[in-house]
Amino acid sequence: MTKFLLDILIKALLVGCAWMPAAVLAQDYPSKPVRIIVPWPPSGNVDITARTIAPALSEALGQQVIVENRAGVRSAPQQSRNLR
Repeated sequence: MTKFLLDILIKALLVGCAWMPAAVLAQDYPSKPVRIIVPWPPSGNVDITARTIAPALSEALGQQVIVENRAGVRSAPQQSRNLR
């Protein structure tokens, strides 16, 4: 009896997983502008690189990409604030 129930559970799980990609593809992602947070001051190598790739990333995603310079982001309290 338990093998029968296990068989049914596995089949139901496989059918559920088959429908999951359709639900994921239906979402519009990203729905908000994308922020790239640069933890170093402006005009540094990382800032220049982020600003160089931002237009290509914006075109590929079809969404606005914003590069933000925030000093001190590398510390733990600042990181938790920036994740919001």
